[in-house]
Amino acid sequence: MLLHGYAPKLTIYENIYKGSWVVNKFEVECSLRKLLHNTSYFGNDESDVDAIIKKIVEALAAYGLDCTASDIEKGNVLIIAYCFK
Repeated sequence: MLLHGYAPKLTIYENIYKGSWVVNKFEVECSLRKLLHNTSYFGNDESDVDAIIKKIVEALAAYGLDCTASDIEKGNVLIIAYCFK
């Protein structure tokens, strides 16, 4: 699957474990408004959570990472930028 349009920035932290590279942490940086709507014009609210998580899982799959909605829900939110145009 290829990503078309807006794509989140992905940072992967890997370590060597028993001779193989192992992903031990990754960070996803994105605009939730752009991820969901492909524009910053529309806002998001609590009713968009499931759709946002689905989009993040799809984007990670396009990068080759096997991730579930549950994995995203358990993740830490590092920064939230509240701004509306």
